[in-house]
Amino acid sequence: MAGVRVLFLAVVAGLALGAPAADAIEIAEFPITIETAYPRDPAPAADGSVWFVAMSSDKVIRFDPATKAFKAYDLTGGARPHGVVVDREGDVWITELGGNRITRLRPATGAFTRYDLQTRRNGPHTPAFDPQGNLWFTMQWSGKIGKVDRASGKITEYPIPTSGSGPYGITLDPKGIVWFAELNAGKLGRLDPATGRITEYDPPTRGSGVRRVAVTSDGAVWFTQYTTGGLGRFDPATGRMTEYAGPSGADGGPYAIAVDGAGRVLYNEISSNTVVRYDPKANKTEVVKSPTAGTAIRKMAPDAQGTVWFVGSSSKTLGFIR
Repeated sequence: MAGVRVLFLAVVAGLALGAPAADAIEIAEFPITIETAYPRDPAPAADGSVWFVAMSSDKVIRFDPATKAFKAYDLTGGARPHGVVVDREGDVWITELGGNRITRLRPATGAFTRYDLQTRRNGPHTPAFDPQGNLWFTMQWSGKIGKVDRASGKITEYPIPTSGSGPYGITLDPKGIVWFAELNAGKLGRLDPATGRITEYDPPTRGSGVRRVAVTSDGAVWFTQYTTGGLGRFDPATGRMTEYAGPSGADGGPYAIAVDGAGRVLYNEISSNTVVRYDPKANKTEVVKSPTAGTAIRKMAPDAQGTVWFVGSSSKTLGFIR
């Protein structure tokens, strides 16, 4: 396939395998063929397309895997879009870090709807949907969690108890509980939508830089520890935290995280340009180098088939892992 870089390789227990096994990690990358600055944060849609934002270009972009075509939509100047998700109707929701708003794009018409936040300098960051289609998002600068009510458009803000927490990644578990990472505080946060109550949890290693979160089907919450180079797991049923050292050590920089269709936890080490796949059932770790030097993956997201997508902010590539 022209213009596509593909790599098959797995490293288990520090030993490179010879011929690729049937379940070896496959990474494919597509060069982004339109002008962008600081592309990031993929969002697979139900129609098979993948959306992402160009943070320093004030654009949201659609990629069609069938045609390999990219189409850009311009946002308001100074928007600095950070995160994006696509709802079940195909509408695209964008967090505007610079615009201090949530923007909704209807691709069929090209129309935008904008939801301005009540307070200034919130820094809307990463979005996620709940089962009812309401949008939840972190606010990195103000230390809050936000919610856009799908039916009314009303925005509710939930302040995090720890000052200067720096909320970053966010996800929801099968019960509809909101989980989020506190990058600056090094904590894992939980928000109960029924009560609005926020509970914070400290990993065993303090100041580990909890960056992004993902949930496996058993309800366990997994998170990357950017500062100390590890992977964490929290069991809400028991309150137990478990930490796993990263393959590249304390300076690897674990960043993005996602769960694939087989229930395996994938994350990247941004400093060492590696992707790690951990199978909790088999207690098996595999590591692969990204095909492109200095990829800089900042978020991963699975599609409906369980293939995990990413954007290389530095390499200006869109790719998948499976």
